[in-house]
Amino acid sequence: MSSPEQFYEQLQQIFSNRNNQILEFEIIPPAFGSLLQDGNSIGIGKKPLAQAFIIARQKFFRGGSLAGDAGTEVGSAEAESGVRNGALGDRFSDDRAIATEVMLLFDCEYLTACNWRKRRLTALIESESSMSVPQEERDRRLIELLQTERTLMATYLCSRLHRHTKSPTLWHHRFWVLNQLIKIQYGNCTGNATIPEAMRCLLEDELNVVLRAAELHPRNYYAFSYMRQLHAILSRHLDKVGSLVGDDPTGGSSALARWMIDQCQRWCLAEPQDISGWSFLLYLLDAASSEDAQRNTVSRVLQFALHVGWEGESLWTFIDLAARKFPVLETLQSFGLLESDIGNGKPSRKGAPIATSLLPKGWRAWSTRAKSLWSSHQVRGDA
Repeated sequence: MSSPEQFYEQLQQIFSNRNNQILEFEIIPPAFGSLLQDGNSIGIGKKPLAQAFIIARQKFFRGGSLAGDAGTEVGSAEAESGVRNGALGDRFSDDRAIATEVMLLFDCEYLTACNWRKRRLTALIESESSMSVPQEERDRRLIELLQTERTLMATYLCSRLHRHTKSPTLWHHRFWVLNQLIKIQYGNCTGNATIPEAMRCLLEDELNVVLRAAELHPRNYYAFSYMRQLHAILSRHLDKVGSLVGDDPTGGSSALARWMIDQCQRWCLAEPQDISGWSFLLYLLDAASSEDAQRNTVSRVLQFALHVGWEGESLWTFIDLAARKFPVLETLQSFGLLESDIGNGKPSRKGAPIATSLLPKGWRAWSTRAKSLWSSHQVRGDA
């Protein structure tokens, strides 16, 4: 059996050799040993991890004064050497960085470790900015640093650990990292025709992380709140190149939201009991400002619900809210969930007041109407 020091060294080796890969950690029973590794999947024992945390904490606080980390001046030669080696002297050494990674693996709410990593990245960004190198080269280095932190956060948030997937500290730190990354990548890039597609790829990558975390931890409001914040930031940057998103008068916010609707809808149908996902889908439909997208999404959700006989609260709450918020009354009528005289005339985007007053009261009433359709054999089996 490995000693705590040996186990810490094994974790240190794993994090040091990560090479921007996203790892997946999982707690294993004591009978399986301290550590098992199969590619990027790693099983760790709970007790050895706690012991490694104690060692990591000792190494971290022996590394230097926390108060001086952010305020001490660094000479340009030392800074350049430090950045190239991934460190800034003893205060921001790689050993202390690895120690914080082990600390956060055990305790995802360790604010001191997260704040130190922010200070380290800030010092690296400031050091690179002071160097006499071409801006393109400087930006490339900074993007590499931030991408390393981004994949580290994905490692925590997408691992099968008890609290990490729903940690407000980790989601806030990831948002800070993405904010710095967006500023560097898109802050001064107006007129570049590749920006919209690059933003779309970034958004899809982040949505994959959010949906994976939400899958591991149901009702993960922290994850979806992070996605709302990221959508708002990217929308502001995309508006600067609005002419490059098809001259869409609704702006970058609508374009980004439409890109996410299909993927989010598929996830919601795979996890129909998760109200946090349905709430986010409502947010996207509202931000997309597309009546076609709203009708098509509600139609596909109803096809699923009526085909499988779904009675759960979350899905029918989504239908109830969508019926009151979007012009989908004709879609609901086509499925037999509304009387034919409801919604006559063209409803407004928020739903005509007369029509919405005649809608079923609450999700249970919608579910009851669906049951009456099933019992009377009015629901066809095709999806």
